[in-house]
Amino acid sequence: MNGDKNMNVIWESENKVVRDDREFVIGKDVKLFNTLSLIPRRKYHGLRIGGKITLMSLGDSVTYNKKRMPLSSWYDDKYHSECILPHKIILGKDYITHKFFLDKKVIERSIHVTNKVYVTYKLPKNVILKIKPFFVMRNIHSLRKNALDEPVYFKSEEAKNKINKKTVTVIRYPTEKVRGYGDKELMTSFTELVFRNNAKILFPWESTSVKKWYDYYRLNDEILAGLPWFDDYVRDVMVSFGLFDNKTKKMYIEKLKSYMNTNKGGVPNIIGKGSNAADTGLLFVINLLKFEKEKGLDTAKKMLLSYINGTERYKMDNDYLIKVLQPKLTWMDTIDRRGKPIEINAYWYEAIRLFNLFAEGNGGEPFPFLNKIEKSLTKFFGRNGIKDVLEPMNDEDKEENENRPNFIIALQYVTPLKAMDKYIVKRMQEFFTPRGIYSLHPNSKRFHKYYQGDQSKRDEAYHRGAIWPWLLMPYIKVMKRFKVFDKQNSKKVKKEFETMKNERCINHISELVEPSTMRQCGCPAQLWSDATFEFIKNI
Repeated sequence: MNGDKNMNVIWESENKVVRDDREFVIGKDVKLFNTLSLIPRRKYHGLRIGGKITLMSLGDSVTYNKKRMPLSSWYDDKYHSECILPHKIILGKDYITHKFFLDKKVIERSIHVTNKVYVTYKLPKNVILKIKPFFVMRNIHSLRKNALDEPVYFKSEEAKNKINKKTVTVIRYPTEKVRGYGDKELMTSFTELVFRNNAKILFPWESTSVKKWYDYYRLNDEILAGLPWFDDYVRDVMVSFGLFDNKTKKMYIEKLKSYMNTNKGGVPNIIGKGSNAADTGLLFVINLLKFEKEKGLDTAKKMLLSYINGTERYKMDNDYLIKVLQPKLTWMDTIDRRGKPIEINAYWYEAIRLFNLFAEGNGGEPFPFLNKIEKSLTKFFGRNGIKDVLEPMNDEDKEENENRPNFIIALQYVTPLKAMDKYIVKRMQEFFTPRGIYSLHPNSKRFHKYYQGDQSKRDEAYHRGAIWPWLLMPYIKVMKRFKVFDKQNSKKVKKEFETMKNERCINHISELVEPSTMRQCGCPAQLWSDATFEFIKNI
């Protein structure tokens, strides 16, 4: 590990004990997601191996001069979750190392998640190591209510003593309790190992090296929207699509084509779950045509016709705009935006424009109503401001309808009258922070400055105040078009995102930022937030 250019000393303390609850992730197929101190605070923490098996705790401790001291979470007659030794934490691309300081001795533990998954210990003389690994088997969101029946196998040839004894104990997750969820479950250990020299534990599972920033989110042919708990969300992938390599783009496009064949011409927002959202199909067409050009025309036409002919969820209306007929079909899925949302219709305009562009030069038949869509889009921009939804079917959100940031997304594709330029720039700046864009204008009556509490309270703030880093991508694109995003702005945002990558989940940007504190929150590592960082690096 010496000289590893990916090595990063995260924390060092040689004279005091500090528990570091910042999170990290290593590995591609097998993933270790935990706090830096390897003390699980949430049900998502642990080393996820062999499908639904999760190693929750190594249960490791050392004995020196007849005194037993834990290295992380450990077990004697009950479960403990504190480390009492000062230590240094080193985080590499596919490993994490802890160097523990015991008098003048150094104990080194490394967890490797690449090719072979294994844990190594380097022990000084007269130090005895005990390891008692605890496992659970469940899906990622649930909690284990009963003990495991079948042992989980691993290999270690260095152990001087091995005790096969089944132990069941309760683990508690303090962060889950704060968030209003179940906070305890049963985990099971089948073996205790004792070492008097260096140790190595080898698990019979293989991972794959992480080479690109989005490899952390890859799981076979899926691209997860966030770690550790999101599924394959098409919308999030499509927003991040331009930052993938061509091989990944081709893989994902082919997968979506296969879903279209079994899904009435559309694609769901969550692969394998749920129904079509209003924006996913349009984002797919835009990315498909940019990538395949004229080769994608047949697939694109099939998708666009599903909007023209309409479904129970959305349809093209008499003014050639797309009308959303059900709630929760846009990226703001905690808000009822039935009607004609501005960004959906901007996507619609761009999808038709690209289709016509490639159809005209390749013997295809363009759609004849592009100019009519463009004319109808002007209704969003008026003397009294910018409407988020035209003809809203939810009268409760009238005030919010003039205070959402979705016009920023739309302006990537739509060009209003030049007379509105100054107003638009001023309005966009009111939503801006160096960490992202407010999901609701701060002066709005329903603005939430806190993202805290149980699920219902967090949902109230999710799209009514919480800051979203990914919205900086359209914001910067549009501001650069207006020639008001200069080098000083660029440096400020880059510096902020560099800071964010070491704050909560190391080397990743989280889903949200809380307005009142500017702390990161929501999903710890989010695909389109990381994509935003990659985008910002290149501006």
